[in-house]
Amino acid sequence: MAGETAEISLRVLAPLPPLSEVVFLRKESRDFIAGHGPIPAGRSPRVLRFFRVATAVFAIAGTALSLAALGWAVASGQPLAEMNEFFLMSGPLLLAVALIYYGFSFAMQRQANKERRLSEGGGLLPGELVSTRFRNTDDANNVLRLEYRFAQPGGEAAIRKKDFPRHDLNPKSPPPPGSKLLILYVDEQLWQVL
Repeated sequence: MAGETAEISLRVLAPLPPLSEVVFLRKESRDFIAGHGPIPAGRSPRVLRFFRVATAVFAIAGTALSLAALGWAVASGQPLAEMNEFFLMSGPLLLAVALIYYGFSFAMQRQANKERRLSEGGGLLPGELVSTRFRNTDDANNVLRLEYRFAQPGGEAAIRKKDFPRHDLNPKSPPPPGSKLLILYVDEQLWQVL
């Protein structure tokens, strides 16, 4: 056990089981706790970058088209009601799309901030698997529904359920109840099962 805990490069908040007994939901988690890789991200940074760029492009295009329609109406002296409906609506529609893309990028940035806080300030706690259930989705993914328990640093027991759309577990042979887990813990509102 001493050799296995020497592999851990993160803060340890409570005695941990041997790593050979721990079930990791994603293979990258073992590398992360050993200091050999980043925390397994929920989304690629490229996806966040794409949504940010798309938000800017749609916002600029929507603003430009809206201003062009307004400028055309003022310059021509034509009332807005008599102008081409497509020309009038394209600017606000692009701004609406930009708002939707901004919502996605905002949610992804919040998740990235949580992952950063976890990797910079998190400590490891032992956890235990209570139950697993796999659920097929429309896109043929197996979403893992996990119920687990762990003791928070103050000693208070916590039992939680969470869906994991990204995992490396085989749906045909899920880990049994009682399997050991590791929890990356920052505070009562922020933790993650590794």
